[in-house]
Amino acid sequence: MSNNKAIVLSGVDGSGKTTQTRLLRFYVEKVKGRKAKVTWIKGNHTIAYVLYKIIPSKHVVLFDNNVHTHVLFRSKLYKIWIIIEVLGIIPKILFDIKIPLLRKKTVIADRYLLDSIVYLITSVDDFNIVKFLPIQFLLSLMARTSKTIVLDIDLKELFERKPSFRKYRHLVSFKIALYRALAKVLGLNVVRANDEPLIVFKRILDIIRL
Repeated sequence: MSNNKAIVLSGVDGSGKTTQTRLLRFYVEKVKGRKAKVTWIKGNHTIAYVLYKIIPSKHVVLFDNNVHTHVLFRSKLYKIWIIIEVLGIIPKILFDIKIPLLRKKTVIADRYLLDSIVYLITSVDDFNIVKFLPIQFLLSLMARTSKTIVLDIDLKELFERKPSFRKYRHLVSFKIALYRALAKVLGLNVVRANDEPLIVFKRILDIIRL
């Protein structure tokens, strides 16, 4: 694994990203004896969050009370909002990814640019925004800065892990399909995440070859 790229775990909530991130950090630090930094980047967790608070508007709760979308995403101004989201991500990439890599740390990201793109597509409800220049910019950054592994999980297994997601079946199914489609188009590594964590972890190690 090249030291100039972050190891990224992407996938729907409940696919096991956080568990695998913890296992990877332990492996890097305790087994390989390297310094590791764990980070995550996803959608509205950047400067857009400040604007959520400043601009009077109700949020659109997508599911499980943990994904919020400003109603501007549902208006004719959605492209402006996407630009704001993308601009807010850039400083996090610099400080959470690029600088630690320059300091020879192994960077492990629990969510990154692929997850941001899925978040934006889901918020706008339009897959065609992948052709929008800011999204293309994120895709180019993703390729240059990370080794992305998509954790793929079946709907049945996901509902066993996250029973509250059952009432949002359509949305969750859409997001799983999005991850699969983007992974195929972008040629990303996909790991089946239905199995026990240690089995999934071995599959990840086989890909990143630490």
